[in-house]
Amino acid sequence: MRLSALILSLLAFVPASAWCGTVDFTTLPVQTTSQLILPGLTITGSGTIWVGSGLGVVGGDEDYLVDGAEWIEFTFTGAPATGVSYWVGQARNLDGDIQVGERFIEAFDAVANSLGTAVQFGAGSYPVSSLFNNVPLSRFRLTADVDGALISSLTYDMSTVPEPSSLGFAALGGLGLALFRRRRPAGLRR
Repeated sequence: MRLSALILSLLAFVPASAWCGTVDFTTLPVQTTSQLILPGLTITGSGTIWVGSGLGVVGGDEDYLVDGAEWIEFTFTGAPATGVSYWVGQARNLDGDIQVGERFIEAFDAVANSLGTAVQFGAGSYPVSSLFNNVPLSRFRLTADVDGALISSLTYDMSTVPEPSSLGFAALGGLGLALFRRRRPAGLRR
């Protein structure tokens, strides 16, 4: 009984797993799927997701782009994400205006409140977190105007800041260790 109490006490101090890095969609196997599940991340779309030389949605003007009012949503699972940015490897001007690869980014805070919408266009690296005052994000949605964009990669950092309930478990763990130490038989003390 005491050993199991000790193990449970120690487990209270183990931090939740986190993920930090970049997902390179150009290196994933070519596939179509209704949702793509990766470490700390679930990706859904307005249609079937296409993975190949990047990330897109099947349909629209071109099967491998996010275009024609299609959308892709990135949901961070386990914890909100910070430092979020993405890379557009290819952008197309499909509506004939002067902007190439126009898209709208809507971000949501840790409790799923919308933080608003921002417009981005072109190819290259694009921040998401800094557009929304670096508030930790639970998810964000990229919606194409008529133009197209191929998402090559996504960078994010899953926060491991302890929640109040985790701090309570840590306190209980400390108390458990103290009681275990205090209740040892006299012959086992040094």
